[in-house]
Amino acid sequence: MDFYKSWIYTHVLNEAWFMWGIVVVFLGGNLLFPVWVMLLLGNKPLLRKRRKNV
Repeated sequence: MDFYKSWIYTHVLNEAWFMWGIVVVFLGGNLLFPVWVMLLLGNKPLLRKRRKNV
């Protein structure tokens, strides 16, 4: 079976709206992931600072 002549490839996977959907999902995810992490951590420091013994 030739995949590039199949219905799923020619009518779904090779369409512009499908490709733009993948681009939007990946770019949107990369832009929103840091915001999601900050909200999840709730302004907790990622690394603990050590106190200097004075």
